[in-house]
Amino acid sequence: MDTSAHLYKYIAILRCRTWGMWPEGERIISTGLRYLTSQNKDVSLGFSIHLVSYESRPRPENELPNPCSKYDSPIVWQGKMETGYWVGDLLLKAPEDKLKIEFDHKGPFQGEIDIQMHMGTTSELENELLITFSNTICHSVVSFLNITLGEYLVPVTPVQIRALQPGGSTFENSVQMKCVSRPVLEKKQLEECLSNYIAYRQSTDKEEERTMDTAMRRYLSAQNERDVVDKYCDLWESCEFVTYNVKAKGQKVGRIAQALANHISKTGRKISKANVEKLLDIKGLYNVRGQIVHNAVDKPEYIKDKIALLNELALELIRYKLGLPYQGNQTIDKFII
Repeated sequence: MDTSAHLYKYIAILRCRTWGMWPEGERIISTGLRYLTSQNKDVSLGFSIHLVSYESRPRPENELPNPCSKYDSPIVWQGKMETGYWVGDLLLKAPEDKLKIEFDHKGPFQGEIDIQMHMGTTSELENELLITFSNTICHSVVSFLNITLGEYLVPVTPVQIRALQPGGSTFENSVQMKCVSRPVLEKKQLEECLSNYIAYRQSTDKEEERTMDTAMRRYLSAQNERDVVDKYCDLWESCEFVTYNVKAKGQKVGRIAQALANHISKTGRKISKANVEKLLDIKGLYNVRGQIVHNAVDKPEYIKDKIALLNELALELIRYKLGLPYQGNQTIDKFII
């Protein structure tokens, strides 16, 4: 690395709760490593790992921990706000809502430590790239410590990046917000819905009942999942399970395309299995899942672009198998109309 060039410095922080007793007020620093960035293969990113401990927590843990008061420490966002309606990593908002967005930043509590990555490069890097890279390393370090030391570290914040500057540091936080109309439900609707659920179970054979239960559980798990890769895998599994007995060529991809084509065609709007498969790039969605599961390759950039489509695909396939009509889906329709 050319030391005469300007050096851009960053710190990634992952705050964790400890089970074990850590030495207080210590900073353990690794030797450095250097990687070529995916953003620009000519740009190297050097980093070291810092394990930073704060104030120990009295045992036994039968009451809430107090804020750490003995040591200076960076403040971090906890990943959620006190207000708002959260579903996984999404903050829901109705069109008529006015939300007060406040990021409450806090120092560590007793019994918390930081996994920090101190990074330097001669080129300014996008925050998204730094988050992706730091997420991978920091969570790998947590797992390594747990496996080798018999510890049970639990992350209590998302990874957060600070850009170091001569006068201090800057950082930013963001939330994903989704605008969804809030349904107004009446007793009669709820009674009818529950009655339909019982009727569905009564009319379904045990094998399909089992696979549908699993598919709907995976879909629910995806809605509450905060990790985008885990969410993606949950959604794909839901699509697979719900279409396991659909008759179509092309194995999993073909069954999914056929089921969605059948679902949409029931409205009188004819669309072929081949067009569904091509226009929604279902094979591409499947290949990404295969890379994750079989080759341990994460593609967070692609996943973030495709996860909204995969979510709606899983939703409509479940609706199809439950006998619910296709009422139009903005996310899907923009690809196939």
